[in-house]
Amino acid sequence: MFLHRHFTLVDDPIAALTISFGQTVTVSDIAYSVSTPTAYTPSPSAAAMGGEIARAVKFDVTITNNSTSPFAFNPFAVGAKATAAGASAPDITDIQKKVGVTTSSTILPGKSLTYTVAFSVPRQKGDVQVELSPTALGSPIVFTGTA
Repeated sequence: MFLHRHFTLVDDPIAALTISFGQTVTVSDIAYSVSTPTAYTPSPSAAAMGGEIARAVKFDVTITNNSTSPFAFNPFAVGAKATAAGASAPDITDIQKKVGVTTSSTILPGKSLTYTVAFSVPRQKGDVQVELSPTALGSPIVFTGTA
């Protein structure tokens, strides 16, 4: 059983919102969620930005358009960056398994887009956070948990 909570982010230029993996945050009628982490075995052609893959975990990122207008989603603007054990966790690109290869897309009202991201984390389980930036100048959303 999964606990699903929903938060609405108030435009606060100072503080980031920190919530657990699996929860949803809405910013300007666009909902953002990051799944709980799962173990991931990269293909032989996968690469991590920043070196060797110690242990790979993946997350599904879901963007839902609850507005009445199309939403121009840009994965480079929203981003998905991670830290593990207090250090940057290199993102993994795995074209063969379609991980970390999302392109810009228009999300129609009432529709969702889900894409998968993966990161190289330390071999020992520990605290992990994944950060999304829903607006260029606004506060990030930080999803946290153990992986």
